Amino acid sequence: MFSVSPSVYISTSDEVPIEVHGFFRIHHDGRFERLAELNTIAAGTDQLTNVQSKDVVISQQTKLSARIYIPKSTTRNKKLPTLIYYHGGAFVTESSASTTYHPTLNLITAESNVVTVSVDYRLAPESPIPIPYEDSWEAIKWVANHDKGKGPEPWLNDYADHHNVFLGGDSSGANIAHNMAILVGLNTITAINLRGLSAKSTTTTTITNTTATS
Repeated sequence: MFSVSPSVYISTSDEVPIEVHGFFRIHHDGRFERLAELNTIAAGTDQLTNVQSKDVVISQQTKLSARIYIPKSTTRNKKLPTLIYYHGGAFVTESSASTTYHPTLNLITAESNVVTVSVDYRLAPESPIPIPYEDSWEAIKWVANHDKGKGPEPWLNDYADHHNVFLGGDSSGANIAHNMAILVGLNTITAINLRGLSAKSTTTTTITNTTATS
């Protein structure tokens, strides 16, 4: 049985138990209807920053994917810090390819001179919590598998410094990044060294540096 509090953003009716205005409806039969079309941008070379990006599949079983970015300055002779980024969207919308995040991550990659892995975790309610967290943790382990240069993704083998890893995210993605940092600290993943966390909510920004090897 659904239970929601009255809100200008959320409504309920006999036919539609939950509607988040502008985003989605959940029907009595469990059917989920997205109301807003998500505008996306294809991966490739960004004309403004010359950052290159491409989409990769992390898990064939779950269809978990990510978009990877490398800056123009990338060479095989110099490994760059690695940023694992989690987009926002209240766990129900947005993606790595959206017009909100793709241009932003091009700029972050160029200005910070990092290799960026933008995780396209599965969204609720089709994939309810804790699935977004499980996907995000799976992505970290996938990145860690490239530490000896023998992973499935050449860009991570050739350009990513796995001993200089940062986590980032905004809104719900900030929540994910925070929880992933805790998991890295609690689990033994010797292949990566988490150096910092940047998590931005709607009102605050948290930046944490760490030298802990996990």
